Amino acid sequence: AALFAALLVGCPSDAPIEEPTPDPLVAVAGADQYALIGEPLTLDGAGSQGATTWAWTVLGETSGPTPSARLDLVIDRPGHHVVVLTVADPAGRTATDSLVVTVHEPPTAEPISNASSVVGDGERLWVVLPDFDLVAAVDLSSGDVEHLPVCGAPASLALRDGALAVACPGDDAVELWSTADSSLIDRFELPFGSAPTAAVWTGPGSVDVVLAQTGEVAHVDAA
Repeated sequence: AALFAALLVGCPSDAPIEEPTPDPLVAVAGADQYALIGEPLTLDGAGSQGATTWAWTVLGETSGPTPSARLDLVIDRPGHHVVVLTVADPAGRTATDSLVVTVHEPPTAEPISNASSVVGDGERLWVVLPDFDLVAAVDLSSGDVEHLPVCGAPASLALRDGALAVACPGDDAVELWSTADSSLIDRFELPFGSAPTAAVWTGPGSVDVVLAQTGEVAHVDAA
């Protein structure tokens, strides 16, 4: 009987062996970027998790994979370009993420000198924050600040009858915002690469926009 018990104790268990859970693999390509033709850019995927190699696909060509998360490059073609990051880990797993690089022609005309980046109505001030794609609305009595998520790289503002016109060369667009409730009223897309740098109210529902890239003035009917 003792021998039988010993044999039972020595038998291997049929319980399944749990495999260790692999670390997560997450690709992070970074924020969208803006550049002029010929201007150096740096792509950085260092925010990725679990990655040991990085490969970037730009304009249909792939650089890598390499052990470096960064890629320095120059794009010589205007447009909105989707850049894809593919990361891999030692187990052979892959993950992808993407960003958009917007490339413009170098400017051929200077923005008008009296384009206003700050406007006010006696109670509030509105200030462009082009690096953050925001307009800050400052309450002059309380000091409170509200941020409006406007179009890309806002350059100038114009105020009339409770409506704020915002010219954005980063998106080639003009947006109208309500000063009453800080809501977006309308958005007007302009030709790609036109770089609107100043918007001026010329009448009720009528906005003229200076296009720095062409030296022309576009008329927007906002009625």
